[in-house]
Amino acid sequence: MRFCKLITQSGIECTTTENIVTERWKKCVWNAPFNPLSVLSGGLPTLSILQSQEAFVRGIMQEICRIAEVCGHRLPDDIVDVNIANTYVMPPYKTSMLLDYENGHPMETEAILGNALRAANRSSITTPYLESVYALMKLRELKLGL
Repeated sequence: MRFCKLITQSGIECTTTENIVTERWKKCVWNAPFNPLSVLSGGLPTLSILQSQEAFVRGIMQEICRIAEVCGHRLPDDIVDVNIANTYVMPPYKTSMLLDYENGHPMETEAILGNALRAANRSSITTPYLESVYALMKLRELKLGL
């Protein structure tokens, strides 16, 4: 709480949570499609990805929500729609994974996709969208020698 108060006093919005794991799942709803797809698309901005592949993006987000729920972290019913709507209006920028890729740094493939897939596998949840994106990212990493 004290740290959050100091951040807020500096003019940056800050919130606290009692359940960091649920918040990580919420963040993963957006990160799981847009971080890898920004790399796999050759650097397209999020708006272009969304305008071209909204159904695919939604499929990835919905899989993350199902995994989170089975792991005991039910996310808000409207989280996919809210993330989609927010993405349509956000300014273009490069995702952290795209920046890592462009700079030849290790990417967060395991942190963003691998962890979610392992949780899905432990719960016997099928995740064809995530599995496909993960496999393609592993090939991209192989090409970079990561």
